[in-house]
Amino acid sequence: MTEPTPAHILDTAQAHRPKRMTSMDLPRPGTLQIMREAMFWFWPFLQFIFSRLYGRYVLRVSERERAKRSARIFKRLGLRGLFLAQIAARRIDLLPMDVCLALRRIQDEGPPLDLEIVRERIAAKAGRPADEVIARFEPTPFKSSSLFCGSYRARLVDGRDVVIKMRRPGVAEQMMATLAVLNVLWRIGELLTLVPQGTAGRLETDFRKALEDDLDLRWQGQLQAAFRRKVKEDRVSFVTTAKILGEYLDHDLLVTRFEEGIPLPEIIRAVDEGDAETLLAMKAKGIKPRKVARRLLYLS
Repeated sequence: MTEPTPAHILDTAQAHRPKRMTSMDLPRPGTLQIMREAMFWFWPFLQFIFSRLYGRYVLRVSERERAKRSARIFKRLGLRGLFLAQIAARRIDLLPMDVCLALRRIQDEGPPLDLEIVRERIAAKAGRPADEVIARFEPTPFKSSSLFCGSYRARLVDGRDVVIKMRRPGVAEQMMATLAVLNVLWRIGELLTLVPQGTAGRLETDFRKALEDDLDLRWQGQLQAAFRRKVKEDRVSFVTTAKILGEYLDHDLLVTRFEEGIPLPEIIRAVDEGDAETLLAMKAKGIKPRKVARRLLYLS
């Protein structure tokens, strides 16, 4: 039998890609919400301008030091600042490398999502009380791959261990208001030559696409299920994804089977930083970084 190629797997998964939310489906913030968001960003924007100009022309510090100052401003902004940092850190074609590296170091999870909100959403989706669906919740939030979502481990009444991922209520409206304000601020930054020309349009595109990717959990779940089916059909034994529980799938809700292991981003971070504790844990589980790297190249 011919060995399946990664391109064949990924192309087929893309061909079965479900309909996703687009920017037209994202909520439109009201004028009052945009005004509140503008007030929220006004002072941080002035701090950013002052920090860049003061560091460059008065203190005459290096770009690396100015980047650290800018990163601290992003971190103080909470969820919105962290998400913007995630996007900006990837744009090494637009921003100095020192800035991108500084922004990468501050990336973190958002605040924990109230467990009662998750219980209410599960009950609404299932059409019956949460206690008839969930036997037990882990009280500590599970690490989520998205700043816009909160996750909890749980055990269903039928004994299955799952991870419940839910979009934070109101976050879509808030982030669209943030985008409207940032569009103006980015263009002011271009006029003041604080950022390269063309940065505003490209960051706006990145920001909007990242919102679409992160906010629609139904699309994420359906695409994950399509990939899982394809690798199983092609008998690729070393890669899979967690099974989706379709009965609980919605635009703001994703429930998957719990899979034991070390997340790939954690493996990459441990190797990059030389984290001895995590590397030993990987060794105990039989995870070899070089082998993981070869398989990533195979699938890329």
